[in-house]
Amino acid sequence: MQGNFGSFLKSERELRGISLEEISDVTKVRLTFLKAIESNNFDEFPGEVFIKGYIRSYAKAIGSDVDEILNIYDDEIGRDRKEKILERERKALEASGGDGSFLKFIFSLALLIVVGAGIYFVFYNLPDDGKTMVESAGESEKLSVEKFPDSPLPRPVDSSVKVEAESLGETIPSSENSGEVEAVKQTQSTPTAQAQLIVNDEQVKKEATAPEEPVLPSAVNTLHSLQIQAKEKSWFSLTIDNLTEEKFILPAGAQKQFSASDNFKITIGNRAGVVLVLNGKPVVIPPGKQNVVRDFIINPKKEE
Repeated sequence: MQGNFGSFLKSERELRGISLEEISDVTKVRLTFLKAIESNNFDEFPGEVFIKGYIRSYAKAIGSDVDEILNIYDDEIGRDRKEKILERERKALEASGGDGSFLKFIFSLALLIVVGAGIYFVFYNLPDDGKTMVESAGESEKLSVEKFPDSPLPRPVDSSVKVEAESLGETIPSSENSGEVEAVKQTQSTPTAQAQLIVNDEQVKKEATAPEEPVLPSAVNTLHSLQIQAKEKSWFSLTIDNLTEEKFILPAGAQKQFSASDNFKITIGNRAGVVLVLNGKPVVIPPGKQNVVRDFIINPKKEE
């Protein structure tokens, strides 16, 4: 099929009654590239990635199996093209001179060795005086730390504790009595803490015995089904849940089905020849200019 791959695509397209102009409008691929695909003129493309991308768009537009079409291309044309490209690159490399590249590699390796030797000499052959200065500096720093250990600072007296103690008739001559004042303060605050614990216990009991609020059934992400029936040939652009966009052409008598959890946005190229069915119910298609309906939003919740 190597010489007939393009003819095979052309026959699949004509079998569905789709023109190259319609495919170009849907896929935004230039008409010259589409004609080149059907003529097996793949040398006109800038690269292999572009070829497969255009073939994928072509197959998707006519409703063919994309993976099957790409496999046929790889088996019949793609592998031979890759071998020819590799052979051409190999010959170009030989023509440019492989010996020059080898000499450049040797020169770079030698330069790297020289630089490495220089770094080693600088960092590992320091004079003894430099090493002695570093070691002596480290020892002096260690001695200074051991000679002057950190002494704990005197603990400050809390003024609030002192005032509270004086109001109770206690006198705080120095920081040594701060422990007794703290004990007095804790003794006075004990009833308040116990009352707070009682309140907290009652709150926990109320929360434990309070009847649980009934759990309302949450809105389940139900998938809604949209069926597109083509009584006449028409092209479509469909966006599902404002995320996924598909462009395709349906011949007369064909149909496709899609699912969404929120909404559909559809553009129809032939309003009079299309029937839309949402969750088993027909959808009224609004009128459009020149029989084309653009960006028609179908909200299943509103339709219900």
